[in-house]
Amino acid sequence: MKKEPDRTFLDWQLTQYRKYHARSVRYQELMAILQGEAASNQAGRQWSWIAEAMKQKL
Repeated sequence: MKKEPDRTFLDWQLTQYRKYHARSVRYQELMAILQGEAASNQAGRQWSWIAEAMKQKL
């Protein structure tokens, strides 16, 4: 969008990551199981990294 995010947007974005972190991790685990792969916590680490990165902007 070529626009610097404002404080309101950053607060909202961080809230969304925190709110849906656990659901996303579980979804990724279930998808791995359905695809015959070993469930891993990769998604959990990715979401945690994103939330930590957002804190630096706030």
